[in-house]
Amino acid sequence: MLSKEELSQESPIRKLARTPNWMTIYSKAKEIGSIKLFNNDTDFSQLQIDFLRYLELMYNLYTDLALQEEFLIEEVIIDPIRADAYLLYKSKKREEEKSKMNKTTDVRAMDSIVFVSGKKRSNLSKGSK
Repeated sequence: MLSKEELSQESPIRKLARTPNWMTIYSKAKEIGSIKLFNNDTDFSQLQIDFLRYLELMYNLYTDLALQEEFLIEEVIIDPIRADAYLLYKSKKREEEKSKMNKTTDVRAMDSIVFVSGKKRSNLSKGSK
């Protein structure tokens, strides 16, 4: 079983992605589009893909921090375990909101159907037959 220290060890590529230099370059590359992070534009190696994934992860975490999202402070971002736990929480919260939205949409759709003489028509077309 891994110790707490071993679990909280951050991968070197994730540490690199968290540096202000790379976060700034990534942010500007997203805004401008003409800034290249790598010499190659296609056929990324697994290392490049992982680095891009961590850059996006850090970008999203710091964006949420700037927006003062619930339960997010800078200490959470610095600790890889807490950062991953926050991302899992945020994902679950987003799924719950989507589920609630779908349920209310289904109920509203049913409320808009009116049955008249064995035929159905929506509330929007009440005036026309």
